[in-house]
Amino acid sequence: MIPAEAYRDEGTSYHYAPAADYITIKNADIVANFMRENGIPFVKGKAWTTDSFYRETINNFNKHKADGCISVEMECAALQAMCDFRGLNFYTF
Repeated sequence: MIPAEAYRDEGTSYHYAPAADYITIKNADIVANFMRENGIPFVKGKAWTTDSFYRETINNFNKHKADGCISVEMECAALQAMCDFRGLNFYTF
């Protein structure tokens, strides 16, 4: 799974980027091209970044799934925000 956007349901990213529901994962296309060129199967889509797994309630799950999220994880939004702030590249899958 290659995140193209991450829903910001965590606190760290808000210390590095202005408030918004999603943050764009800037190098998603580069990672997708690498996977494609190397014959590695993948799916690209939105991820839901949350600080803790216990926040993944059925209502939140259904809300984010309806919004197009295809995965839940714990770091993507925060790391992209920090990398944007510091001028670094971030490649995730």
